Amino acid sequence: MIKKVFICIVISSVMFLIACHRESGPIENVTLQNHNELFKDYVYDQVKSMDLVVDSMAIAEEGYYFIWEGVLFFYDFDSDISIPMCSRAECSHKTQGCDGFIGKMDYNTNIFACENNEVLLYDGYLYMVERTKENISNLCRYNGNLNDKVIIAQLASLYGERPSLCTTYGSYKIVDGYFYYIMCDVDVNTMEANKYMFKYNCMRVKLEEKATPEKLGDFMFPGDYGIGVFLNSVSVLSCGKDVYFIAGGTNRFFEKDNPMQYYVTKYSNENKKFEVLASYVGNKDYNAWSIISGFIPSVNNMYMDDDATIYTLGNDGTNNNIIAFNYSNNSSKVIYKGCNSFAFDGEYFYTFLRASDTYPYLTAIDKEGNIVRQYKFDVLDSFRKKMQERGFPEAQWEKGDFRIKGIDGRYIMIHGLTETSKNYGVTLINREQFLSGADFEIKTIYE
Repeated sequence: MIKKVFICIVISSVMFLIACHRESGPIENVTLQNHNELFKDYVYDQVKSMDLVVDSMAIAEEGYYFIWEGVLFFYDFDSDISIPMCSRAECSHKTQGCDGFIGKMDYNTNIFACENNEVLLYDGYLYMVERTKENISNLCRYNGNLNDKVIIAQLASLYGERPSLCTTYGSYKIVDGYFYYIMCDVDVNTMEANKYMFKYNCMRVKLEEKATPEKLGDFMFPGDYGIGVFLNSVSVLSCGKDVYFIAGGTNRFFEKDNPMQYYVTKYSNENKKFEVLASYVGNKDYNAWSIISGFIPSVNNMYMDDDATIYTLGNDGTNNNIIAFNYSNNSSKVIYKGCNSFAFDGEYFYTFLRASDTYPYLTAIDKEGNIVRQYKFDVLDSFRKKMQERGFPEAQWEKGDFRIKGIDGRYIMIHGLTETSKNYGVTLINREQFLSGADFEIKTIYE
């Protein structure tokens, strides 16, 4: 939990203010006085909140953590200010020397890297996997102010007695006080001869100091999906106390044989059983995952609801589509055609769709595939003009970059052009107002 004493110290050094804008209509801006009243029915659930994160953020009861250019910030509802996790008044909070920097690896120094900018919040502590310049991956814990670092356990070491690497990109999950992850056994001297097939170990470690990782099961799987090795071919999901370890890919980077492979496995905490629910090894079968799945280009954009239904993107050869499938009851369906990425809050899908005018439309879609609400980000006009005047190529400014960072019962957090300065930043949209079809507020919390 963010300490209020810490907030009072750093507020005086914060050099940016919050700018607010609303679409239209007589809706007051969220203030210190009415925030709790506005979301009086909201109940914070730390487990569900972890499932609502898409990119580089974490949801807390009293605000949001988010990462911008490698620096961790906290947007505090009470103060209405985004606070860098650094108390040094002279710091610009824009370099690796910032105490709040958790970003990119620098091999020339001993600055740590938070894998994939993925931060998990559990019981008031921040957890992240840090890879050192010696390629050792450690699970680390910090308090809510990014202080008091504790190394919980070493998860993998590329040059250790047992060479191994942790997978990244959505492959971590905390359930009932345990951190679940996938660790690959890899020997750089034999991987080419073994056609880049590695043992994927499904692991967990208890969230306590000097904990020992525990292996739950394993399967053999290619390590050469995506650009490079061990990057973006796995996902860890949970439903209740069951944890699902999923790996899949369509195009291998080095090998051409059996380009399409996947595994869906489950570990039951109730009966301590690890089982393979489904698998496929072969050529590009459009419906290998399920009867209507199409290709699934990446398993990173995956969600699971309370009945273990998996939602992800499948490609039918023409479009990326939001699809749903469930191995327990052998059901599957296409929900919405024509979507490149999405967030899911258990009830609605959120994405940016582009019409023929190329504008980004924030879109909410229900489970039946119906569009509930759309909002056109016409701020792009000002941005295009600015970029054009500065002489940037059209390809760099025509569409802009909008993406959803996360969502909960209060706000939709968006990375994109802000309504105030027309530069990139982080904005919040009141979720309930947006879904209701009424006027809604857009709040810029960082730019």
